[in-house]
Amino acid sequence: MKTRQITIIAIALLTASGDITAQSIDPSAVTYKIAEGGTTRLFDIIIPPKFATEAGLIAVTKRLDKDTAALQVVAVEIYDNAKAELLVTAGKIDESNRAFCERHELASYERNLNANINRLRLYETVTKGAKKEISFANGEPTGGIFSHQTPRP
Repeated sequence: MKTRQITIIAIALLTASGDITAQSIDPSAVTYKIAEGGTTRLFDIIIPPKFATEAGLIAVTKRLDKDTAALQVVAVEIYDNAKAELLVTAGKIDESNRAFCERHELASYERNLNANINRLRLYETVTKGAKKEISFANGEPTGGIFSHQTPRP
């Protein structure tokens, strides 16, 4: 009983502080722009900065998963600034812009259903610490947390 009460208090404090990671974001509310130069399966996206949180990026991932459902394999780099994406993609990172690019390169999403991979990697900018990997299990009734997938053997 004490553990449950402590958990509820912690969630209330996080929500009261305005930390969006304590909330869930509806994936249908997420918008993104596909950057030029990618391929059907490998591409970069630019998201609005308001989604540059763990909860926001999970919602972005859910939206990407649904939007790319016909593909077995996808790899996406996620940015919240188009200029940073252009600099990184063009390989024009130097000491004068490295911190700027790192601040706006948020995460990567990789799905390979042939190899049972479905994960989001959050970079240090989002976690405020070490990189964090969120793997979406394939053994759940829906094939993972994403509703359109079917379980695989």
